[in-house]
Amino acid sequence: MFSSLWVSTVLVVVSATGLGFLVATVGGGTLAMSVLVMRYLLRLRNVGHLFATSAAVTTAMAFTLLFVRRQSLRPLWRPALWFTMPGILAMAAGHALQHGLSSHVRMALLGLLMLLNVLFTMILPKALRPAKRLTLRTTVAGSIVGLIAGLFGGGGGFLTFPALLWSGLPAASATGSSLLSVTVFSGVATIHNLGRCAIDWHIIPLYLISALAGMSSGIWFGKRQQARRSRLSMQWIASGLMLLGGLYLLQHNWSSLYRPSLALYDGLKGGFDYEFTN
Repeated sequence: MFSSLWVSTVLVVVSATGLGFLVATVGGGTLAMSVLVMRYLLRLRNVGHLFATSAAVTTAMAFTLLFVRRQSLRPLWRPALWFTMPGILAMAAGHALQHGLSSHVRMALLGLLMLLNVLFTMILPKALRPAKRLTLRTTVAGSIVGLIAGLFGGGGGFLTFPALLWSGLPAASATGSSLLSVTVFSGVATIHNLGRCAIDWHIIPLYLISALAGMSSGIWFGKRQQARRSRLSMQWIASGLMLLGGLYLLQHNWSSLYRPSLALYDGLKGGFDYEFTN
């Protein structure tokens, strides 16, 4: 009979390796899945520590991929900077907002954002045309994503890719620029969390080693599989996992959004009934 610790360890290794593979082949959007692995497989219940640890792992993975692809990403520094700099300022506001939200509300919102990320990633490349005011739209999009990243301790950076698509960047350019921005957002959050001692260092070694092994396999796979069909298959797999992950988070935390809404509805209804019946 296998012990639960052994089974959890195997699941974490497999999940982190698979996630690293997808990050290397598809892009940084799938990094949000690390929150689910740490929450439900590693049993990291403290949401503050959860997002802080996830941001630290995201920083290491994104920086590694950034280093490997540094030559091809040089032309993309300018849009990434216009996106990231206002986003860093907005992160401070997002960090201030998170203190007013319960852990279940934040997890439910994360699930909802994961679903929106899948929807926007599928629709925007076909629906949008190149923007005339690219700098302005990039700055606005960066501010919004930075606010969300601050709310989730850097974990909201997975919305960078659809936000850059909305700003008018082509899909190929948005993929590279999003990697630069995700690295910065998660790095800023990690530096902030180091001062708060919010990172669970016991989790990082096993998870990160497995994820880097998966990334190495993904980089090797990407060099040998040049067919467009292979990349599209990986994108569909990543979108499916993000969709399932978002639905799972909503299922487990929906009541945290539903109950306040129901209480507000009952309060308004009771107030109107009192005003018009007395």
